Amino acid sequence: MSGTFRWQPLEHIIYGFAIHPLSQAVYSRPPTTQPGDGLVKQEAPSSVDHPSLEFIARLDVGDEIYAFEQCVDKHNVWYRGYVVSSTRSSFQQAQKDPSPSGGSIAQSLPNTSEEPEVAVAIFPRSHIHIRDELPDAEGRLAEFYARLTQGRDLYGRDRFAMETLREEDESAELEGHPRSSSAKARQPANGATPILTGPNNAPLDLSASPIEKPTPPRPSIKSGDDTASGQSQPLVDEIASALREWHSLLFVYLAKRDYKLFNTVKEHLEALHLGRRQLLSDTLSVDETSKLRRACVAHLVRGNVAQGLDIIFYHVYLELRAFVASPCSPGETVEVYFSLYSKSGGRFLTEEFCAILNHNGVLARDSLAKIRTLFNDLGQQDVQDTIYLVCRIIRNGSMKLSSSGSRSSSTDFRAGSVDDVDSIATVKVQGGLDGTGSFRRPFGCAVMELQQLARLAAGQDETTAKEHTMPIFVPTNEASFSTLHQDLISSNTKEFEKSPRADMLAITVKVFHGDTQAIVKENPTLLQDTPITSRLGFPDVVFPGDARNEVYIKLWSGEFNNPAGGSSVRIRKSVASLAGSSINPSNVEVSCEVRRQSGQIVEGAIALGTGEPAITRFHSLVFHRNNAPTYGELIKITVPEKIMPECHLFFTFRNRSSKEKASMGSRLADLQASDRPFAFAYLPLFPEKQAFLADGSHTLVLYKADKLNTITVNEYYHAPAVHSPAEPLESFATSNSLTRNLAPLRDTFTIRSFLCSTQFTANGVLVDLLNWERLDDKNALLAALGKFTFVGEMEIVKFLRDIFDSLFAILVSPINQSGEMDDLVFNALVTVLAIVQDRRFNNFQPVLDIYIENHFNCAAASYHMLHSMNRLLADPAGRDTASPLRAAIKVWHYIFKFIIRARELQKTKEVGMGATTEHLDATFKREIMSHLGEVNKLMSKSTLSSVIGTQTLALQHFASILPELADLFSQVELVSMVTAFVNASPIAKGKIVIWKLLLCLQLARGFLFDSPQSRALLLESIVGWIKPHFGGYDEYMHVQPEDGEAKRRAVWRLAGDLRGDGAAILLRLWETIGWPETLSAQVGAVTRYGGYQIPLISLVEQVLNLCLSHHDQLRSNAVQILYSMIVSEYHQSGNFNQIETELVNKLDKLFMSDTRGDDISRAFFVSQLRHLFDSSTLDDQLKSHVGQFLDSVDLFLELLLSVRELPDGEEYQDDRVIATLRLMNFIRRIGRDEIYIKYVHQLVNMHLQSHNYVEAALTLKLHSDLHEWDLNAFVDPMPELDLPRQSQFVRKETLCLLILDYLGKGKAWESAIEICKELAEQHSEVTQRLAEILVHQANLLEHIVADQRYYSEYFRVAFYGNFPVAIRDKHFIYRGYEWEKLGAFCERMLNKHP
Repeated sequence: MSGTFRWQPLEHIIYGFAIHPLSQAVYSRPPTTQPGDGLVKQEAPSSVDHPSLEFIARLDVGDEIYAFEQCVDKHNVWYRGYVVSSTRSSFQQAQKDPSPSGGSIAQSLPNTSEEPEVAVAIFPRSHIHIRDELPDAEGRLAEFYARLTQGRDLYGRDRFAMETLREEDESAELEGHPRSSSAKARQPANGATPILTGPNNAPLDLSASPIEKPTPPRPSIKSGDDTASGQSQPLVDEIASALREWHSLLFVYLAKRDYKLFNTVKEHLEALHLGRRQLLSDTLSVDETSKLRRACVAHLVRGNVAQGLDIIFYHVYLELRAFVASPCSPGETVEVYFSLYSKSGGRFLTEEFCAILNHNGVLARDSLAKIRTLFNDLGQQDVQDTIYLVCRIIRNGSMKLSSSGSRSSSTDFRAGSVDDVDSIATVKVQGGLDGTGSFRRPFGCAVMELQQLARLAAGQDETTAKEHTMPIFVPTNEASFSTLHQDLISSNTKEFEKSPRADMLAITVKVFHGDTQAIVKENPTLLQDTPITSRLGFPDVVFPGDARNEVYIKLWSGEFNNPAGGSSVRIRKSVASLAGSSINPSNVEVSCEVRRQSGQIVEGAIALGTGEPAITRFHSLVFHRNNAPTYGELIKITVPEKIMPECHLFFTFRNRSSKEKASMGSRLADLQASDRPFAFAYLPLFPEKQAFLADGSHTLVLYKADKLNTITVNEYYHAPAVHSPAEPLESFATSNSLTRNLAPLRDTFTIRSFLCSTQFTANGVLVDLLNWERLDDKNALLAALGKFTFVGEMEIVKFLRDIFDSLFAILVSPINQSGEMDDLVFNALVTVLAIVQDRRFNNFQPVLDIYIENHFNCAAASYHMLHSMNRLLADPAGRDTASPLRAAIKVWHYIFKFIIRARELQKTKEVGMGATTEHLDATFKREIMSHLGEVNKLMSKSTLSSVIGTQTLALQHFASILPELADLFSQVELVSMVTAFVNASPIAKGKIVIWKLLLCLQLARGFLFDSPQSRALLLESIVGWIKPHFGGYDEYMHVQPEDGEAKRRAVWRLAGDLRGDGAAILLRLWETIGWPETLSAQVGAVTRYGGYQIPLISLVEQVLNLCLSHHDQLRSNAVQILYSMIVSEYHQSGNFNQIETELVNKLDKLFMSDTRGDDISRAFFVSQLRHLFDSSTLDDQLKSHVGQFLDSVDLFLELLLSVRELPDGEEYQDDRVIATLRLMNFIRRIGRDEIYIKYVHQLVNMHLQSHNYVEAALTLKLHSDLHEWDLNAFVDPMPELDLPRQSQFVRKETLCLLILDYLGKGKAWESAIEICKELAEQHSEVTQRLAEILVHQANLLEHIVADQRYYSEYFRVAFYGNFPVAIRDKHFIYRGYEWEKLGAFCERMLNKHP
């Protein structure tokens, strides 16, 4: 019996995905379309070759579906619609281009942006999961559905129109599908045409009545990962997108047999899936949610890095909406510079974005343009720090602000006045010497923390644009303008103030993440033609093809002295002594331009920042009457790379007159005098001709400029450009490089340079290597090769191909005919390969593969590389060979890629040589076999403990060389090599067992198991290798609690029983993985130790937690495990320092932060552990060390408990201070500085709460005394104290300044003077800093003389009787409160201790 059904349109397109696979063989016949009224008829099953079976969808789990029609029969609901499969196309593409195991996946990875496979087909409801309902793009589906419900024809046809078309005619309908421009629709199996009928079912003549059939509705595409939850938590949808993309790539990794990458991605997938579920559950606290978001973002980044996919970069969009300030008068301009600043790093992260405004607050060069930029390429590491937006404001006008002509406030840019735009736009902003007499003068600064960036990095929704205001502050002393942003960030209020001429800036900030080009493309209205402000330096991950060629110059500071007295040398003492000069050198302006060696000035080579056109000459700030200005101005040099090697920077120095009101004639004379430079300096960009100028500070030599017009480029270009510490300034006077016109001055000028280039390098060693043929002698080349390992990683990846070419050219050059450079070249190659293999640069692995395949041409390199490797293997434990050998094994597969490719190149040269080629092939194979024989000798060494690490690395990486050897040897020969290698390994112990088993796993998953012949040979060996590791656990497999006893227990006792049984199982398992009892007994241990316990020693924290449990058996067993850990660590390393450190840190955390443990658990823990060591016959030195350690631990815990158990309340504050001080003294004696510092600051806070500022200062000095006045030694950051990583000098100085503040509040001015003296001694060479310290010291002396102080009385108190342990039977000196007498003090003490 058959039933008749109709295909009907759905009201909305159903979106979902397949949850079960489906193929044509599952259903013998689906519903088929019948002529007449769009009906379908369900018939009895028949053979699978029915044409209708062609239109049943092939579904794989995860395929997306978009259904627009349905048909209901008695068995199921059928849908008709689009099937979108990306998994199948990716997997098929991967199978077309297989890659052997161990090869690089990055090169052969299919393009993940390839369009998916799309088809129109039918599928049952039971095989899909419906996720959403979407409207169709044209809005036709709702209209069809309405017609259906109203009983009208679906497509608006009359009764003689064409009937519903069958699926056979829809093969070309997918061309307009939005998801795929190259969709692959399934074609009908036969050439049947639709049956068209007219009245009485008569055939209809198409030529007489042509009717267009309607195309299938297209869905209004919505990202398959968009969810309602994603509207509030974008990270949820971001994770879903990554899960979908990475899941499809898993099939690729399986097809490539890249199991390592497969497992890595699988772990990230599982972690992200769990994290997404936790985010959706919305059951975590705010702190837990924040931590989870950060962890998920970290997994996304690491997963993308591992697969070579897009890295998450952050970008900050900024628009200046209003400038509410009036720093300039009509006809003058103001420059605003925006940049991003890292607080903890103490450095700027980006270039500066520059906008030059007129006095009306609009852009001077284009009044209608928006002032906006996009700061790009902030990495994950950057946004983990606190990022500030910094705006520096510079006015361009008269020396002093005029009191007239200022506006009360500026207008909003969106509605700003433009009355004077035409006149202002013509002002030469950077040409203050054009007759206008304008100066670039410091004005103010504004800062704002970018909290949006931090929240977005944590996964919160911060993608909307937000408006902010930034208050403007001006410096109290313009000399500190260059560091005003730091004073604002650190709230150093004495350095800045508000000005009536400056209110605030109104800005809009929006944060993006992703690829810059994609972001600009997705937001054309907002970002089209928006200037991109680049990061200073390269981002965290560098990609091949990245091109930058920029030089950043920061004009830092100058010393323009005017000392009295004469000089006995020819050098001019100062600019004031210049002949005919009477100008006070206090308003110094520095000008900079770029010149070629011919003297030609390079036009438009200097950029103030993005947003403004490049200029030819830059003029610095002018500081009023300042002989030692600190400019702190950043400029960018952009010169074509072809002419950059012949360019140099040319600086001129002028005294700008501050006279503003004079007659026209006198003013012109003043301007001409002001225009005349008093000194000049130069700095070549390539001082050594080949290497670029080194990054860092450069103190320039200034030369007298009274005859500047007569000095040619050739005269000054060969004169000293920078001060050299090894060459005193006085020696310049007699230098042969100075002509009669060149007279050096004592004045100096310091700049800082930074190169960000993919074309040039400042590393001299790398330059020598790349230009090795130009070196004078062999020794210079040997020196360059020897120093190559110290070249920076970023420099190496920039010149990857050139470095390889140079190294291989040296290898086969006549200069290396004796082979003395083989090992140096080999070590350099290993260094480069190790960098490319690093995950930060794995994007360059395809570049390396392409180089080996297409560009490498050194056919003779194979024997050199094999011999170098064999020389390392000959002495694997040697002082000079052990480390290079381990490094070489880590890149073993790349070494063999080069070796095998070299042999292939050699064979192409031997074509036609006949027997000679066969002989050379056999010789090459013998060389390879000889090398592997040396490796087997290494693996067989069982007496040298120093080679265990090298053996472990060999086990890790041996499988990676097999695909390369497969090009040379048969699979049977490879099985023989593998068997010989593994059998050569000694009786395994420790971690080497794990790697041996992992090697077996790699072999079982590798290509040798694909061949029946090699699999049969290898299988028996693998079984033999892993069998010895199966027997030790059988007797423990069925250990479980007794059911009868558990049932008789009450519920409140059940947990105790389970802990007891669990403790027993834990101890038995722990002993099982140790060495046999016989070996343990030989060393005198009372429990089994060593073996697999050694890798698990890192679990000491968790074991210590169990040692403090209140369950007796669990506590006892945990102490035994801790005992075996100590014994294992001692016999492995000769000490147990690592366990000591972890124990002390964990005990401090458990007892103080987590308030775990008490006197009972402390006593049991110490006594039980001591008993185990006392009852053993271990090494006396170990027992003695453990005894001393336990004594310290016992006292440490006693002191911790004495602090913790004090009652809360102000009356016990003194007792808390005393107990903390005793604890600190003990911690200091045992050398735990990190814990000591923590308690120092706890004690400081206690004193501050009690307003005991002098005690707080003296306590803080305990921390300061731990550091030395050393600029070269660095200390780790302390986030809890807001202290970044800094030198010991800076850390000690920071603490001393805080001590001074506390001593001042406590009126201990005499002690503060001693601190000032110490600071003054250390800053004796820094004039400005020394002046500040001496001024403060003078103020302290004035306080001593003028201020009245009241001294407290002191009381000696002894405690006898039932007092707390910390004070019992002890004497103390107490300081009374101000005006507190004996009676009041006694009453206070009795109230405290009744």
